[in-house]
Amino acid sequence: MWLMMLWACLGGSEPEVPPAPSVPAVAAPARASAAAPSLRELEALAGPWWSASACDQAVKAGARATPHRDEDARIGTWNVRWFPQGSYEGKGDGTNVSWLACIITWMDVDVLALQEIMARPEDSDEHAALLSELRAYSGAEWKLSLDTCSNVQHTGFLWRTDRVTGEGVAGDWHFNARASATDAGGCERPPANAEGYRALRPGTSGRFSWQRGLDLGVSSVHLKSSPKRDAFDERRTAVSRLGKALAVQPDGDHIVLGDFNSMGCESGSGGTCPNGGATADQEVSLLRTEAAQAGYRALETAPACTHYWSGGDLWGTLDHVLVSESMEELAVKSATTLGPCAFMGCSGDGGKRHAYKQLSDHCPVVVTLSSSDRD
Repeated sequence: MWLMMLWACLGGSEPEVPPAPSVPAVAAPARASAAAPSLRELEALAGPWWSASACDQAVKAGARATPHRDEDARIGTWNVRWFPQGSYEGKGDGTNVSWLACIITWMDVDVLALQEIMARPEDSDEHAALLSELRAYSGAEWKLSLDTCSNVQHTGFLWRTDRVTGEGVAGDWHFNARASATDAGGCERPPANAEGYRALRPGTSGRFSWQRGLDLGVSSVHLKSSPKRDAFDERRTAVSRLGKALAVQPDGDHIVLGDFNSMGCESGSGGTCPNGGATADQEVSLLRTEAAQAGYRALETAPACTHYWSGGDLWGTLDHVLVSESMEELAVKSATTLGPCAFMGCSGDGGKRHAYKQLSDHCPVVVTLSSSDRD
């Protein structure tokens, strides 16, 4: 409640949004004090997530999410809501490209799996601007590669070319429930409509190698959104192909990460759900079971939430990291959630005045591995 009052005092106006989706409820951690922090205290907690200028000052002063170590390989995932348009309707100012580049630099990731990226001809300038801003902030060259389907939204990767070599990055049919192995680039054939708004997104997969020897396959996924039965079934179809995706990895080292849209199943126009339906939490549990059966470990995220909604105190877990069980390079047994999910402790009104409006309604999730090959 105190956060809602604080945003109101700041003068933020609430964007128009559709009804909130069904997302996993996340219990908020206990706070040291019930007293609402001051504006200055909250700004200190947010750090580079408070504003573009706060990020600019912090990153130029050398601040990073964690001190860089050559022996670490950091891989992240982030659904950057409708980049660069910022929303389905295209209302508002769109994504703040400079702030986005600043935050990615602060995250200090080597590879970043992306979801919900637009790639129309008119978006090419923003793509180039993002790479230019990343170069300015990080002092390194980056590469951006997306699937080439006709979808409006795309999956893909950003990676630092001074730390990582990426090869064979392309659309992956395994993670498009409406595609098959014969569909080039994992694209749905034919697309659902000329604009591609209803076509399912393929995953994007590639092989990434670090200078110290780590070499593994990584897949960026964005599964079908909606708690309707047909969408739930399409998510199950994509997840059921994990074993096939693992089988094509030359050494069994594979990470699948991204927006799994684990929001449960509600009977209605999309069909009747099995067993009377499933909560979002139950779908997360089901995903963990399915991943284990296919030879993957679904990492816990800390804090638990990865997504927040603007319409109130609603947080959920839509984004996940799956790591093949055979991998020996996993440095920690959990993934770290950053951004508003972290500094707001999975509670409050969602931070809609700041990062929600100009970056995304999802929080980045990062996993750390050893950059040396151990198997």
